[in-house]
Amino acid sequence: MTRRVSTFQAPQLQSPPGTGGRVELRLRPSPEAAPADHADAASPEAGSAPVAIYVARWATSERTWDGEIQVDADGRVQIRAADPPPPAWLTEFSAQLLRTTARSVLGGSAPWPRRLTRWRAAPTTS
Repeated sequence: MTRRVSTFQAPQLQSPPGTGGRVELRLRPSPEAAPADHADAASPEAGSAPVAIYVARWATSERTWDGEIQVDADGRVQIRAADPPPPAWLTEFSAQLLRTTARSVLGGSAPWPRRLTRWRAAPTTS
């Protein structure tokens, strides 16, 4: 049996959004798991805590930021971003996206998605 070589690539922004902001996430493969084992790593029976790490790229029309987001076994989300960090509304949107995803994964109904890309309108200031 031949082992596949990982072809992980960090998110690459195609073009900045004209308005609002975009988050692009790519699942970072765990070094101790074979590619076929990634879906099983999220199950409680796997023997280790179900944790996912995503490489992130946030973008607005003015700028892009890179970082990393970790989802813990209890669904808690930790964001590490470059300095200065992306706008709070964009990182909070990213955290909400991964908390929702974690509920499905930790509930056993789905594996961790390899990629997530979402756009969000910027908050209006009144």
